[in-house]
Amino acid sequence: MKKNDLIYIGIGASAGGLEALQNLVNHIPTNTNFAYIVAQHLSPTYKSLLVELLSKDAPIKIKAAEDGETIEEDTMYICPPNKNIVVDEDKILLLETKEISYGPKPSVNLLF
Repeated sequence: MKKNDLIYIGIGASAGGLEALQNLVNHIPTNTNFAYIVAQHLSPTYKSLLVELLSKDAPIKIKAAEDGETIEEDTMYICPPNKNIVVDEDKILLLETKEISYGPKPSVNLLF
């Protein structure tokens, strides 16, 4: 592995995982070659405030994942509600939940 190779860190959280995610973000290292992808179980009809809540004091960029975007270092990508998230090469792919009809959304199993 080269020094600058991007390393993807997948994180799964339950619907009640906000406090744990905030604790992680408060202790996250900076200036690394890490990118974080978060799949937290969310209600499909609830507007998530996770990005805003985690961004408040975060030392890295926290953003809602967008389909097809290129993954960057020192960034945490939050899967939007009612989607599944996977990584393909160096891109985020968001899958419609109707493609996977069972289990919580997003699926941490699918991410991993």
